[in-house]
Amino acid sequence: MYEVFWFKVLFECRSCRTWFPVNGIAPSGKCYKCGAAYTFGPLFWTQTIEPDCFGKALRLGPQEGCETGYLGGSTRTVYGHGGPDCPFCNGPPLDPVALEALLPKGECACPACARTIRLRPADEVCRAINPRARILVGETALDEEAQALQAGTKPVLFSCLQCGAALRIDGTTRAVTCEFCSASNYLPDGVWMLLHPVPKPRPFHMLCEYDERARIDARWLDENARLADAANPGLSPELCFRLARDPNPRIRERVAANPAAPADVLALLVRDSVGWVAKAAAPHPFLPPAAVAWLATSDDSDRREIAARHPNAPHETLRLLARDRDADVKSAARERIRALEAAGVIVGGRKSLLDRLLGR
Repeated sequence: MYEVFWFKVLFECRSCRTWFPVNGIAPSGKCYKCGAAYTFGPLFWTQTIEPDCFGKALRLGPQEGCETGYLGGSTRTVYGHGGPDCPFCNGPPLDPVALEALLPKGECACPACARTIRLRPADEVCRAINPRARILVGETALDEEAQALQAGTKPVLFSCLQCGAALRIDGTTRAVTCEFCSASNYLPDGVWMLLHPVPKPRPFHMLCEYDERARIDARWLDENARLADAANPGLSPELCFRLARDPNPRIRERVAANPAAPADVLALLVRDSVGWVAKAAAPHPFLPPAAVAWLATSDDSDRREIAARHPNAPHETLRLLARDRDADVKSAARERIRALEAAGVIVGGRKSLLDRLLGR
């Protein structure tokens, strides 16, 4: 099954500080304003689109997006989950299965605006970003060769500012030397923009192949997703056990309070080294009797009192706690014993003469 992620990437030119879009996993790019060229290698892309983007995106709705920045503030990446759709008109979503058949052709047509949409199989750079990447859809970024070809198809007439002779402008540089007087002419913004129109940021999509385990692994990279999963009453036992071992105690606490937490997970969490995690698991109705008995041996009187009040406390544990050195624990245990015996449950145990005389 495919999970589809969309991205918009902006890069800040180091020469003129202009932000320009990189609409695809391109190996290079050029600033439309000053013409400075940049190489975008695998390291650039793995830092620009970080692995945890995919886990975060899986939590987002179709119209939601997240933004991140990297490389000292020189990139901005907006990403989300959904599509793929046309980068030009945002028409109806394309069918990922149909796109597989069109991969050899390298393009498909938007059903709404009929414009051509580029397709290509995921290459090594894409798989370095996400090993499950399979198809790239909707890239509009051009490499240097394609940019030069595009500029060459749009001739612009311009004269030397010193001698008036015609200049040969190919769009590769803004400083054009006159063939007649050797004067250097810096092309004004208007002429340069004709050769290099201001590109629009357009989303491109990455189709990744995910099964249920891979989807869990992707969400695992996102701490907010783990927090949300830990409190989900529909949490699966497998994921529940995994979250119970999370390094973040806030996540373990949510699992401990989750009504879906199974007994073996609760038995683990009630022994947690962080006290407030263990206390969150202690009153859980599914806490097994053996774990309640272990609570009764704790040095913490609060835990022993929880054990005394717990409905799964073994009778032997209640008899032990009824003689506890802490008054609150002893009172809670004896109250529990009286409630059980009033319901016809014989807790047993030999009472002292004083207890019998006082009716306790």
